[in-house]
Amino acid sequence: MAVSLKGSAVRATESHLRAHIIPKLGNRFLPEIKTKAVQGFVAYLATGGRSRKTVENVLLTLSSLLKTAKSWKYACGDFRFADLTLPREGVKEEPRCFTDDEVRRIIADAPEPLSTIVAITAVLGLRIGETRAAATAAL
Repeated sequence: MAVSLKGSAVRATESHLRAHIIPKLGNRFLPEIKTKAVQGFVAYLATGGRSRKTVENVLLTLSSLLKTAKSWKYACGDFRFADLTLPREGVKEEPRCFTDDEVRRIIADAPEPLSTIVAITAVLGLRIGETRAAATAAL
């Protein structure tokens, strides 16, 4: 069924399978993957420092796999998201940003062309990846 997915979705699914689903649930038969087993899986994912969003994404992959297996007439367990207790999302710390004065000093002290690159990045609010892409394209 991967042929119907975009490349990024295929990579994410493969990653979920390789890193999480197969190591923890791969030794179970499909009918054994029920709410209780999935709740234990959620607890395992949550203790690894993974975000709630990552846990949800892995569970969506698992759910999709079970749904497909059922549509292919395999005997499968079942779970509902509403029956699971997911980890709470932690409070994310606000990333540190340079102050206006710090940016002015960096621009003043940097040699060219770095000074211009930093100035454009700061004025436009670009992320480093966007700055690199623009600089690469300009070359």
